Amino acid sequence: MKKLGLVIILLLMTALIGMSCDFKIEAATQTINKGDEFYIKITVFQDHTFKCVLPSEAEYKFNSENIKLLGMTEWEEISKNTLQTWLKVKALDYGDGWVKISKNCKKEGYEEKLINFEIK
Repeated sequence: MKKLGLVIILLLMTALIGMSCDFKIEAATQTINKGDEFYIKITVFQDHTFKCVLPSEAEYKFNSENIKLLGMTEWEEISKNTLQTWLKVKALDYGDGWVKISKNCKKEGYEEKLINFEIK
């Protein structure tokens, strides 16, 4: 019985320590036409048990390939520990493209999330 209690405590501690940001990237469609301008919704769930160590939302970086980043709304806290922004983007050329959000924090290290697009 004591062993079971110890295992449960260890599992809970591991879960609490291992929590980090989770990114969600959404677009109305992932098949787009060359030259189209469209919006991508980015939601960040800061799952840390303790306060997030990133100094600001500006620490989240965006990169893309074959997709041009045209603009971005201010980050909005939509609920506790949940941030959201919208990216305005443009499909540049035929083929594949992607948009990526990433961060590198001293607590959890490097993390990223990517959304792929087919450009026709």
